[in-house]
This record gives sequence, structure tokens and C-alpha cells, in this order.
Amino acid sequence: MTDVELSPVQIREIALQSVHFERGAGGSDSEETDYELGLEIGVGFREDDPDEALVKVAVKVDWNTETPPFELSLGYLAFVTHDGSLERENFEKICQSRITVIMLGMLRPFVSRLMSEAKEKFQLPLLDLRKLAATPENQEDS
Repeated sequence: MTDVELSPVQIREIALQSVHFERGAGGSDSEETDYELGLEIGVGFREDDPDEALVKVAVKVDWNTETPPFELSLGYLAFVTHDGSLERENFEKICQSRITVIMLGMLRPFVSRLMSEAKEKFQLPLLDLRKLAATPENQEDS
């Protein structure tokens, strides 16, 4: 058996933080273009442990109609650590790009399954994360 080399960055824990789905009065006949997708990506660091980050990815559908077919918002949190071999800037870039891609990879099928069970045609569009930037925030111990 060969030696396994682990990545210096590890997702210690990932969790679905919140889910909100509620049918609206608009019915499911609204066009998929009648909405705007709100995407929040955040990376925060604890002051007492710079080798640990909290990454948040949240999505909210904001309809451009008076009677939306449904309300949808959900968010994931990930606790990410590294072995101390990375500069903070590199660790932050990995959290903003690679970790958020992993989290979106979990979010998309969740939304798809939820919409399927709700008999809605809605699907999340493909997202180009290169155009988005995470905003680092200092996180305190909670």
C-alpha cells in the first residue's frame, strides 16, 4: 500500500444551516427569467485561530413578480482548517474558490430535489464563481 498524502486544507465539518421554502400565491407558471438569484459567499477567520475559517454559501430567489410562485432560501456552513503550512492569503483564496465550489456542488442537488418534490420546474442556473468575490470577515468565538 502506498502512502497517502493529505491536502493541507481540510473541511472539518459542513452543515446545512437554513432552508426556507414556502408556496406563494403566484402558482408555478412564472417564467424562470422572472427572478434574480441572490448569492452570498463569505469567509471569516477566528482571531484566536488563524488556521481555521468559517465559509458560508447562501442562496435566495428574489422574484420580480407581485405574486411569486414560491419563496426559497438556503445556506450551508463549512468549518475549514489547514495544517499551518499556508500563508493566510493562500488559505483565504482556497476557501473562496475551491471550498465554495464544493459547497455549491451540495447546494444544487438539494435545490433540485426540493423543487422536484414540490412539483416546481425551477432549477438553479450555472454560476461562474470567477466573477464573484467573497468578502472576508473576522469571526469571533461564539
